[in-house]
Amino acid sequence: MWRNPKSTAKIQQDEIARWTGVKEQCIRKCAAKSTESQTPGVIALGIGPDRAEAAIAGIKRGLINHLIIDDSLAETIREKLKNQSQ
Repeated sequence: MWRNPKSTAKIQQDEIARWTGVKEQCIRKCAAKSTESQTPGVIALGIGPDRAEAAIAGIKRGLINHLIIDDSLAETIREKLKNQSQ
């Protein structure tokens, strides 16, 4: 079934507007305020190599102040960042 990309984007925007959980803007403010005030800020927990992309994206976007991860995720992040820098 073919979908019009514009209508799909509209649906996504509608879903985002109805979201009642914590919004990215709030997380970003909390992370920024933490940097200024020396408080813990946003702490993210990641287990497993399949979380690497999300962890890297969160850090690059300034959403995470502290990241607690297992060895497998640490190794995957290390490899992905190494490959990006080459």
